[in-house]
Amino acid sequence: MRKYFTYKYILLYGILLITAGFYLNYFIPKPSNQTETSLTADYVTPTVAPTPVIDVGSNAGAIFVRNAAIVIGDSTKDLIEKFGRPARIAVTEFDYTYYIYNNDYKKLLFVAIREDQVIGFYTDSLDFKYQGIGYGATLEQINQLLKESFSLSDVLTKTLSGYHVSILMDTLNTDKTVGIYVMSDSSEARDFNPKVITSEEQLVYDLTNSVRARVGLSPLSWSSSAGQAARKHSENMAANHFFGHNDPSLRSPGDRLNSEGIFYQKCGENIIAGYDNAILACHGWYNSETHRKNLLSERFRYLGVGFAYDKDSVYKTYITQNFYR
Repeated sequence: MRKYFTYKYILLYGILLITAGFYLNYFIPKPSNQTETSLTADYVTPTVAPTPVIDVGSNAGAIFVRNAAIVIGDSTKDLIEKFGRPARIAVTEFDYTYYIYNNDYKKLLFVAIREDQVIGFYTDSLDFKYQGIGYGATLEQINQLLKESFSLSDVLTKTLSGYHVSILMDTLNTDKTVGIYVMSDSSEARDFNPKVITSEEQLVYDLTNSVRARVGLSPLSWSSSAGQAARKHSENMAANHFFGHNDPSLRSPGDRLNSEGIFYQKCGENIIAGYDNAILACHGWYNSETHRKNLLSERFRYLGVGFAYDKDSVYKTYITQNFYR
């Protein structure tokens, strides 16, 4: 089991300039002691697009997405022939890179490549099909198709021979599938060098816009200035051993945006600590009611993301999202 299942994870409800409580728990099972806080936006009800009835066989390492099949073990050449060249190749904290397909946020796809071979993939594409499971599958359908007896949780994990499958669920609203993450057990953790840190921030940005696209919202534009504010706050939390929206000098999210030359009409902030994986971090926010309000707010136009890693800090990894308009 990879290290992101061993950390304790915390999320702090951060909405506009209001500091709220936080809960501390392991990622699985789902947190049970969430706190209440003020909200900044109306909730947007997700819509579910129909998934195609296409069988990629009994291979548990295969998925159909974007009108083609990906199979663990495919070559990089095979991948490019099917899906074209990726928008970018992202380094990770593991021994693989992600080929990023983000030209359509309703069909976001990350494919893990190591030594010119597919070793895993993540997608929340509205058209994916895995072992008969598609976007919007119910828990009952998942249990029937995988011959399991899962209880509802943010992430349903099935260990197979050589890799594991994580099915991402919407536990706030629909109780249905919103994504899937399949990865080889042979992948190895490396380090958070500067390129990895920048890559993590870009992954969070893509994942946020994918969440918005799934419910018909416009993507947020990247703000390098907000990213600077977010990065500095994440680094400050790591270095000074605190977790909150107001830093030790009592500067608020709005103060930090102002310091980067941003004068906003509305702003919001999400923070999370303990996750070394952008996919599961964003899914943690997605299944927190007040964090989801920020992710799906129609009032925001810009987003900056800041990631920090400090092996000597309390939670090792810290991610901040700064939203504004």
